[in-house]
Amino acid sequence: DPVLIQQVVGKAQVTSKGIEIDGAWAASDALALTFTAALLDSEFDQFTSECHAGQTAATGCSGGLFVQDGLTLPQAPEKQLVLGATYTWDLNNGMDLTFGGRYSYLDDYHVTLPRDPAGFQDAVSRIDASLTLTGTTSGNKNWSVALVGRNLGDEVVRNWCNSSGLSGGGVVSCSVEQTRYLSLRSTLNF
Repeated sequence: DPVLIQQVVGKAQVTSKGIEIDGAWAASDALALTFTAALLDSEFDQFTSECHAGQTAATGCSGGLFVQDGLTLPQAPEKQLVLGATYTWDLNNGMDLTFGGRYSYLDDYHVTLPRDPAGFQDAVSRIDASLTLTGTTSGNKNWSVALVGRNLGDEVVRNWCNSSGLSGGGVVSCSVEQTRYLSLRSTLNF
């Protein structure tokens, strides 16, 4: 029974600076708007990692090591933006109908530490939406039925990628967020 022991040893100096702004505005009794924006400048001051499989001297590999000084950190997109809105209609019969929408933008970034091109996430825009009907039963129990759509543009977003020896030489395995899906949800509070 073979046993693989893997040890990660690393030391890096990093400089990160950025700004994040968020807010919410109740534009009316029916309309609510939200936003979040972030800018990030994050880079290695001093860091050396292993080279990714297939990396050559022309792309910075020397003796199996890759000096990443001055390069951006993985999982650190420069720009992020989220805009959201909800609008609620009073149906005048004890029920409300609410539309919710959200747009999000995530700038491109590397997912893997050795910067393997197979682990690069392109910039992505996503749209989520929902339509929710809420009301109260004759017994004063609150209920709701919602149609929810996530990632309506069916964008592929990598959460993480692994290019270690556990995957085999030259193989990069990635985990991705859920692609487009629709759901119908109902609740009854009692």
